[in-house]
Amino acid sequence: MKKSLLTAILILCLILPSALAAPTRERDQGFPLSDAELLAVQPLLNTVAFTAFQKDIMSYDGDELPGQALVEGILLRALEERLFPVEMVDLAVTLTDQQVRGMAGGLFDWQDIPPIETPLCPCITRVAGGIRFDLSGQPDFIGVYAHGAAVFSEDTLIVMGDVYHLSGIEGMAEDAPEDSILWLGHIEIALSPAKNAQAGYTLKSYHISETYQATGMRFLFDEENGYELAYPDIFPQLSTPPRSGQALALESEDGQARLGVTFTPGTLEELETAWKADGGQASVNEFGQLAYQAPGELRLASPDAQTGQCVVLTLTYPEGRPHEYDLYWEFLTNSFVVYAFAAG
Repeated sequence: MKKSLLTAILILCLILPSALAAPTRERDQGFPLSDAELLAVQPLLNTVAFTAFQKDIMSYDGDELPGQALVEGILLRALEERLFPVEMVDLAVTLTDQQVRGMAGGLFDWQDIPPIETPLCPCITRVAGGIRFDLSGQPDFIGVYAHGAAVFSEDTLIVMGDVYHLSGIEGMAEDAPEDSILWLGHIEIALSPAKNAQAGYTLKSYHISETYQATGMRFLFDEENGYELAYPDIFPQLSTPPRSGQALALESEDGQARLGVTFTPGTLEELETAWKADGGQASVNEFGQLAYQAPGELRLASPDAQTGQCVVLTLTYPEGRPHEYDLYWEFLTNSFVVYAFAAG
């Protein structure tokens, strides 16, 4: 009866989505912005990311005048993010041409942006005395979780982050319910300090370097082999529970990534010696697990002294998508739990 119940629970866990994975990756060591500084610039980061994905404008190099579609998108979302203290009436804002140009100059590093003579977006219309921005149809929230930043000289701040989508709510990624976040991609945004800008910076350029594939997580509780794991749904769902001693071997639909759990006889020290011979970086982390990193490959081993073996989690992936798979690895390692007598 107990065995049947555990099997039923396992099958249910394979079917139902899980929210056990950590929602964000750790910020880089030496992140140069204080919490207050990041909070001040966050609305501008969100505005840029929102416009990039909603308008499908994946980059702006800053070497030329921004296109009208980008200007309109940035202005619309900046008004929605309350970057400017303007009055809203019936979810709409009406501005003079001078105000619009002034706001555009406070958002872009490029100055003298021409006026919007013929709006491209149906939500922007010319009216007597200026332009009306209808904010009633703004879709769900898109934001940036900044995990890295660098200051170049005194005129450029580069912010690197994961772009995320929230449906029906707004908020910081680290505060949102874990199962409500859809991770969209990786963005690098270059900003110029500007004393008169609302966010303290203006947009110099941006680039979406990767778009992410996963739309959710799957949960595996392997009672037979003594471990549990939440993994991105780019890998298939298991149709049957693993047998005792059976390794996990999953391949992404495009065949470019592989996820596995294996059982290696020996101690963690013996495994560390073997891994160092493979040419990557191997070290024991604060949780007593052995971590390995090489181009396109990540491993994590947890010792099981009772059975004299190590349970090894491995992810191999395309080297050209480091940000996407680093984020997945964060989720994988935070959810990977090994129990005593694994595969025993």
